[in-house]
Amino acid sequence: MEHSTVTSRGQTTIPREIRKALNLRGGERLTYDLREDGVLLRLHPGTTASYGSLPVAKDKRNVPIAKARKQAMPRHARMREEKATR
Repeated sequence: MEHSTVTSRGQTTIPREIRKALNLRGGERLTYDLREDGVLLRLHPGTTASYGSLPVAKDKRNVPIAKARKQAMPRHARMREEKATR
């Protein structure tokens, strides 16, 4: 189990193993979901909410949606999806 310390300014460092597992980089936004048993930390959905909103080039049409989605996803989102399907 990873841990970190909160500073007097309310800041903390996300442990390296967690950053690597989520492929987090500086400047990325996170959300905090307060639960009865703790807090759920997630990547902010704003960075992935625009999937499918851009026009598709003619040579990229007729690609199976699963393949297109996998190619378009950032690495951390692909990792999260692969873990969910195991």
